[in-house]
Amino acid sequence: MAVLTVICPPAITKQPSSVTNAVGSTATFTVTATGSAPLSYQWFKAGVLLSGATKSTLNLTKVTSSNAGSYTVKVTNSAGAATSSVANLTVTNTTKAGRTRRPISLTLAGNTNHWYELQASTNLIDWNTIWQSPTVTNDSPLQFQDPETELPCRFYRWLEH
Repeated sequence: MAVLTVICPPAITKQPSSVTNAVGSTATFTVTATGSAPLSYQWFKAGVLLSGATKSTLNLTKVTSSNAGSYTVKVTNSAGAATSSVANLTVTNTTKAGRTRRPISLTLAGNTNHWYELQASTNLIDWNTIWQSPTVTNDSPLQFQDPETELPCRFYRWLEH
C-alpha cells in the first residue's frame, strides 16, 4: 500500500493593508495565508528583516516617525514561499491641528507707577499687542491668560512703559 502526501505551497489569501497611525499608537498589519502546515511568517520593513516578527500579525507599539515605511511578510513552508504585497505605515504627528492645547498663563511682577504691554508673535519678526495693563499701583503681579490655543507656536514679550 502506498501513501500519497500532497504538500501545498503557501498562498496569501488576504494581503496586509496600509495604515495611518498617530505617534504613540499601535499599528497593526495582518496577513492571511493557506498552504500545508506548518506555515512560518517573517515580516520585513523596506526589505530588512524585523527580528522576532514571526506571526501572521505584526503589532508596532508606540509608533514614531521612524516606524513609517513599507512592510511585507514572507510566508513559507516545506513546499515553498509567498511574499505579500507592500503595506505602508504613515505616521501622523498629534501636535498638529485637532489637538486640544491648554491656554498659556503669564505672570509678571510689575513696578509701581508703570504700565505694561504684552506682545505676541508667531515668527519673532512681526509683533502684535495683545494686552495692556493699567498703571501698576501696588506690588500685585500682572496676569494674562492667552485664549489663542490653536496656533502651532507663539512667542511673547513684555514691554514696560
